[in-house]
Amino acid sequence: MKIIYALVVIGALAVIAALVWWGREEEGTVANDQSVRWYQAHPDALAAENLKCWKLVRKASFADVDQVMAAHPHCKIVYQAVEIQDGEGEQ
Repeated sequence: MKIIYALVVIGALAVIAALVWWGREEEGTVANDQSVRWYQAHPDALAAENLKCWKLVRKASFADVDQVMAAHPHCKIVYQAVEIQDGEGEQ
């Protein structure tokens, strides 16, 4: 009977852990959103950083683009800001 109780407790802990994991926010989303908005407000800085990131990506092979983005998180932020800026221009 002790084994059944132990399994029930372990199952309950697993369910709680799964719910906490599911409900968490992605790490850094607030900071990334603020950075994207900052780049939108400063288009000259956005263009300069976009050029730097473009040079980094060009030096890497196509398969290493994800590694470049992981090694340089600001490039992902710049990319998101450029996407938003391009989306606004289409409307």
